[in-house]
Amino acid sequence: MLREIKKPEGASFYISDGRNEFIVWAPPTGDKLCFGITGRSENQLVREILEGRWDKVMHGEAAAAAG
Repeated sequence: MLREIKKPEGASFYISDGRNEFIVWAPPTGDKLCFGITGRSENQLVREILEGRWDKVMHGEAAAAAG
């Protein structure tokens, strides 16, 4: 189980499970953040949201069943 431990000075985020640690020095922004989370550019993600491809994620099962 991961637990947050005192993060190094200058880090935005730090987590460690005792064997592994994850340090974020500067969070990504824009396309880098969007691609890291979704695997798509901001432009691609917006198009997919407008086409309704993310309704299940954004609105739950009820929206997917209605569409």
